[in-house]
Amino acid sequence: MTALSRLFLDLSRRCRRHPIFLHRKFSKNLPTDYRKVRGESRRIEEKSVKKLTKEKDKNVQKDNEANIRVCIIGGGVTPLYTAILLKQYKIIKSIRLVDTKGSSLEALTDISQLETSPRIDYFREKDIKQALRETQRKTLLQSFRASDKETRIAFDEDPSLPSGTAATKLIINLAAGLSGFNHIIICAYVRSDVLPICRFFTSELELGSEGVKRNFGLPKISAAEVLLIERAIPLINEHVDTAVNAVRRERMCKTR
Repeated sequence: MTALSRLFLDLSRRCRRHPIFLHRKFSKNLPTDYRKVRGESRRIEEKSVKKLTKEKDKNVQKDNEANIRVCIIGGGVTPLYTAILLKQYKIIKSIRLVDTKGSSLEALTDISQLETSPRIDYFREKDIKQALRETQRKTLLQSFRASDKETRIAFDEDPSLPSGTAATKLIINLAAGLSGFNHIIICAYVRSDVLPICRFFTSELELGSEGVKRNFGLPKISAAEVLLIERAIPLINEHVDTAVNAVRRERMCKTR
């Protein structure tokens, strides 16, 4: 008897001991189980779709509820661009522009004619207290520092539009997070102890109705990226020092 014959005989004996494996109805159970699994997967998928649809409708409803008031304090072209871009969003109820240079009244008159729901109110620097009334402190852009150091009349002489776009994106994300929208992700300087010589690093943050909802932390980086970060640390610290000094001056003004 060959090895193959002995193997077949041994397999036949095992099957006789366990006749359930030779039962014809055993093969009919597979399609039944498969249909159950497929039906269950469909129910899970439908449930997920309903949840996403409900969440989307909820966000749309929130988008139609304008309840955020923004106050921009600054002068030059960049605040005007920011006000124009903010005026396109339904989530913004009103925009108060405090012109510290006294050069935006004529342009703001033309901007106010845009047929969008948020209105723009103009204030001079001496009326800053009136402008700050009824504005949420959380959404207030208290100090607008444009990239252009001086007010220029020509719109194409400086990077005012990119600066205005960046400011608008930040304000809209803050407004959306405070209004309860989901999955609002921004990048910001966050205090970190990864490197002792650098107090802050940019990190992705998820915003919520109470502020920062989640800090995603720093991603994994390679040795080459670490070297590039070390080269950039002096520039990072320079910007950090500027921000820290601005916050200290603001706190000193409030305590006086």
